[in-house]
Amino acid sequence: MLFAAAALVSGSACSAPPAAPSAEEAPPPAFGLEQAIERASAAHLKLDEIERELQKRPDESTRCYLLDIRDYHLSLMGESLRVAEKEAPNDVRVMLLRAAWHFWRGEYEKALETNRRVLKVESGSRKARYNAALCLKRLGRLEEAKAECEAVLRLDPTHRAAQRLLIRVERLLARRKP
Repeated sequence: MLFAAAALVSGSACSAPPAAPSAEEAPPPAFGLEQAIERASAAHLKLDEIERELQKRPDESTRCYLLDIRDYHLSLMGESLRVAEKEAPNDVRVMLLRAAWHFWRGEYEKALETNRRVLKVESGSRKARYNAALCLKRLGRLEEAKAECEAVLRLDPTHRAAQRLLIRVERLLARRKP
């Protein structure tokens, strides 16, 4: 039902997302840092859920609904991050969410740069290292992705996502070797 409602609101399935208002046009938000982080985190979780649904290869109309909803949550996440960044641009939580936002938009280089900024502040961040590995994999920089996965596993040998990513990266590297 949620998917049908989103399609009705957006006008048509797979429609182009509306242009975001400029900073001058946008009304000031009525929430602060913690609420902005909470909203951005909730949108990020919803994006994960939508991605899992898209991986099930739904029929075309459902796929379009999911893409419309994804666009909505990306927009919501971006708006919340703008508020959070105004109040605390160097907050690690905000930077990690911004990196995730870039990743969701396919801006892997920007996501990688943002994760590297997090690591300058918090060198032991498993999340930033794992996210950097994901970005590097998407960018085709497999040796670097492998090194980041191994760094995560040195910090936390039980990090299951890093274990799985390392296996996938090693398989891709094995295919490259003559």
